[in-house]
Amino acid sequence: MDARRKSEPNASPRMEELHESLLGRILSDELPAGSKLPPERVLAQEMGTNRSTLREALRRLEQARLIRSRQGSAVTVGDFRRTGTLELLGAFLEHGASPQEKAQLVLDLLPPRAQVVEYLVGIAATRASAQDIEALTPLVERAEQAELERDALPLLQAQSDFMNALVDCTGSLLVRWVANPILFALDDMLARRPELLLFEPSFAALGAGLIECFRGSDGAGALELAQGFHRHVDEQLRALLEPLTHSEEDHVDP
Repeated sequence: MDARRKSEPNASPRMEELHESLLGRILSDELPAGSKLPPERVLAQEMGTNRSTLREALRRLEQARLIRSRQGSAVTVGDFRRTGTLELLGAFLEHGASPQEKAQLVLDLLPPRAQVVEYLVGIAATRASAQDIEALTPLVERAEQAELERDALPLLQAQSDFMNALVDCTGSLLVRWVANPILFALDDMLARRPELLLFEPSFAALGAGLIECFRGSDGAGALELAQGFHRHVDEQLRALLEPLTHSEEDHVDP
């Protein structure tokens, strides 16, 4: 799992740029739910592109249920607050207009994120093979180095790769499908908003502790480590974000 933003295979940079621009206008409510996009010819001219590239960007927005198109009718902006999925998390934190709404979104994510990770840890502790466990060690070393250097991007990538390997430790296709939406959303969120990435408590220390628990098939110990880690992380994030949920005025954007 890559900590960088996902893009479609073979997508052109210009199409990605158009998609991001329109996505931002929708998520910021510049293009509110129910509004109509200009005709394709006019919109392509306004955005300085050709209609073929614009159609690809619109197709992606429609796949994400952000717009609706019907033959012979104008393209209508959908209500992403009702039809969206976790894939919008990072983009909404980047483009959304309301600091209050964005802060609450992150706060609401904390409990399910912890539950998913702790579920993974519990299963991995009983199923991880020796090969699975050894694959985790270099990822912990990368995280430790990034923490020492206070370098956010390598730490984010190391965390992402560790969580991906942790899912592999479960040996479960169902767990993979359940975990992927949350883990992809977290990756995109932190790639777009790296200020939400914390260096303390140490993710490397958590990873090293989990490896020791996995070697001893100590599911209870692994779960205790994960719960303690999330408790400390969540305390810091709540201290940062909860004040933003009470007022729209004079706050730093989350």
